[in-house]
Amino acid sequence: MADSKSWFPKSLKKGKTVKLTEPVSSRWKIVEKVNEHVEQFEDAELHPSLASAKFLCRDASDPSNKKDAYLRIVQQIPSVKGEFPDHVSREATQFTPELKAYQTLKERKSPNTPKLLAWQQETQDTSGPVPRGWITRIVFERVEGFPLGDEYGAGAFWKQSPDTQMIIRRVLIEEFSLAAKIGVLPPDEGPYSAIWNNKAQTM
Repeated sequence: MADSKSWFPKSLKKGKTVKLTEPVSSRWKIVEKVNEHVEQFEDAELHPSLASAKFLCRDASDPSNKKDAYLRIVQQIPSVKGEFPDHVSREATQFTPELKAYQTLKERKSPNTPKLLAWQQETQDTSGPVPRGWITRIVFERVEGFPLGDEYGAGAFWKQSPDTQMIIRRVLIEEFSLAAKIGVLPPDEGPYSAIWNNKAQTM
């Protein structure tokens, strides 16, 4: 269910520095906010509700590093029922599949996915949307290119020339083969999760 309000503090804006603890202490300066998404369900028993925000950032711990990265913050929010005080305290979970996925890809040296640079897994305090619920912060490298589609379909893919479409199909098959070799096959997330670099012809 869509929700127009933001579940993140207004202080998370350009110039704000976010500190993370893993694998070592690091600081990341926000350049700009990219997007925010909300998945709020009727009942927490069906699926934990969450809000996510993505920011373009840079490594504030190393001023010489001018490479852009992405900071993604994902936190549990109340279900529709849970927005009532007598429900919210019972909805807290420890749901961290995204972080676990990135850590697995890092351990297996996946060549197909953005590199995990830093992370922090915490439990929300009493001021959070769901006290004792989870909040995950992940920083991963920014890769060049554009998504081949969005939540509505593969529009960007179909805008490419027939020759480029053929190249993309070939590269996609090759990338799936590499992923299979390290034992990590991506879920069916749709074309928006595939980033195509037209200049380098890589995905």
